[in-house]
Amino acid sequence: GGPSLRVDAAEAICEPLVRMQQLRATGEAARAVRNKTQLSAAINYYELARVHGRLAINNEILDRINQMIDRAQIADKAGLSKTKGDLNRAMTEMFLRKQESIDLEGQAGAAAARLAKVLLLPPETLLVPSDGIYPLVLISQDKTLENLMELAVMNRPELNVSRFMAGAANERLRLA
Repeated sequence: GGPSLRVDAAEAICEPLVRMQQLRATGEAARAVRNKTQLSAAINYYELARVHGRLAINNEILDRINQMIDRAQIADKAGLSKTKGDLNRAMTEMFLRKQESIDLEGQAGAAAARLAKVLLLPPETLLVPSDGIYPLVLISQDKTLENLMELAVMNRPELNVSRFMAGAANERLRLA
């Protein structure tokens, strides 16, 4: 005998199928990581927006308290105030709101640092939310619950990873 070639037909046919299933599983695993990262970024952004909203409310209240203090001082100097309690209450409220403002600034910095971490930015990066939060339609309202459940299952990359890995294992079993 001369040269010979021995080819296992089952392996030649099935091995590429196994590799394809494994490749699909890897792609779905990457999609799952991307989805988790995007979810984390969205959650951290909305937390940053929430804290900045509270800061805006706090600043508005501080502006009004300062107006109240100015009016109470004018009334006191003019002898129109029956008691000094109004001014003292306003001053106490101002100090409480200033302390709240300091706390909220710290929360905003922490929220910005968490978002920067997810976005792979340096933690000292100054991040502030845009001027408005607008609704985002992710799914149409004409879908039934059954349609939504089916859509959810089809779009879960974790489930697809399992399905593709099971397909690869089945192909390997056929080879054995």
